[in-house]
Amino acid sequence: MKKYLYLESGIHPIMIFAKHKPSIKNVPRSGTWVVKEYINREWLMPCFPEIILETVKSLQYIGEVK
Repeated sequence: MKKYLYLESGIHPIMIFAKHKPSIKNVPRSGTWVVKEYINREWLMPCFPEIILETVKSLQYIGEVK
């Protein structure tokens, strides 16, 4: 699994775990990706740890973590 960073409307970064960069061509069978949020200087699992394609489209892509 690779880690992709996105910025949620300037609030805080979100890390998406996926084999490929989330896009319309790479939607998993479940239709969601697992995420973590950067809050209080640590990566935490949010209350709803999954994100759908429509939400990913609204986020700003930062880059891939290696």
